[in-house]
Amino acid sequence: MMGAMCAVNYVEDAEGRNRADAERVAANIPKASIIQSDVSDAAQVAAMMSQIKKEFGGLDILVNNAGILRDRRLRKCQPTNGKA
Repeated sequence: MMGAMCAVNYVEDAEGRNRADAERVAANIPKASIIQSDVSDAAQVAAMMSQIKKEFGGLDILVNNAGILRDRRLRKCQPTNGKA
């Protein structure tokens, strides 16, 4: 995607690790911006999309990579249909 502008989303955490991770990702992408937004909160998503429209003129491609791992044990994660 030559010339693509990228918004890297993160959710705030007390230790600031998510922001640091987002900054590391954005540092390797030309024309990248980081935006804090909890995607489980519709109002925050609306604000993020407004910021994206203001900075970039809109959104052409979306990579949705959001998830919650409560006990930090990936091997316990199962597809919702029960198939591996």
